[in-house]
Amino acid sequence: NNSLRPNVIHVLSDNSILVASGNRLYKLVKILEPNTKNADGVVLDTYALSTTFGNYTHPNDTDNERTGYLDLTGGLIRTITVLSDNSIIIGGQFTTISNTNTRFNTARAVKRKAKLDTNGTLDITTFNSTGSNGFDKTVWTIIKDSSDDLYVGGQFTEYHDGTTNTTGLDQIVKLNSSGDLNTAFVTNVDTGPSGEDDTIFALGLQSDGKIIIGGSFVSFDGVDMIHICRLLDTGVLDTSFANLSRLSTEGAVLAILVQSPSNKIIIGGSFNGNTGNSSEIGMRGFCRLNSDG
Repeated sequence: NNSLRPNVIHVLSDNSILVASGNRLYKLVKILEPNTKNADGVVLDTYALSTTFGNYTHPNDTDNERTGYLDLTGGLIRTITVLSDNSIIIGGQFTTISNTNTRFNTARAVKRKAKLDTNGTLDITTFNSTGSNGFDKTVWTIIKDSSDDLYVGGQFTEYHDGTTNTTGLDQIVKLNSSGDLNTAFVTNVDTGPSGEDDTIFALGLQSDGKIIIGGSFVSFDGVDMIHICRLLDTGVLDTSFANLSRLSTEGAVLAILVQSPSNKIIIGGSFNGNTGNSSEIGMRGFCRLNSDG
């Protein structure tokens, strides 16, 4: 309906669809009827809310129709990643999963990241997803590697893993699949003032394990890098990646897609090409890079 404005969509392996709209997470499943046809007579897939996902209606509560979604409070869901066991990792601005209906006996605190099973049940045992655990500011992007370890980017500078509060993380970290901080992965986004100017909005992983990062930063570890750069799997800046000096300092890289098997990189965002240099190819909000930048 008109109130559903998706900000993240993720298609699962069984062709069901996770849709984050505001601070709610929905799961849509394909139904056989009714079939809808487009103008060319082609039958379109039809989806409906899953009745087994998220907040369950109590069987005696005939007036409560709020099934098929999970409520979060404190801010929006900004990213969805699914692990090899089909568990769901979400990140964003949220701080709590609410106790709407009978899903939880009490509201659960989750600071900007959480792990769910396929029915939307919060994992509170293996992913450090409750209490003060989590990030101090917005998580914008989460991607996984082949071992289900997670790379997380955003606006944060602190992470609490249930034991230790680690500071000075500078907008990107690596988490083990258990949610523990990988302290061997060290980065430094050297961008001057704190706030939106140094946010990482997008991540991509190349087949050799190198990480493409995009955002509103203009340097990384003291080296001029306009909105995009590449890291080695250790978190060290890869200086062999081309410096996109043709991007203007205004704007940001907001989306990254690494193509397989070429490792070419598609980027999208609010950036613009360097219009002051007629020899540069204009790149207004969308372009593709070779694998080396």
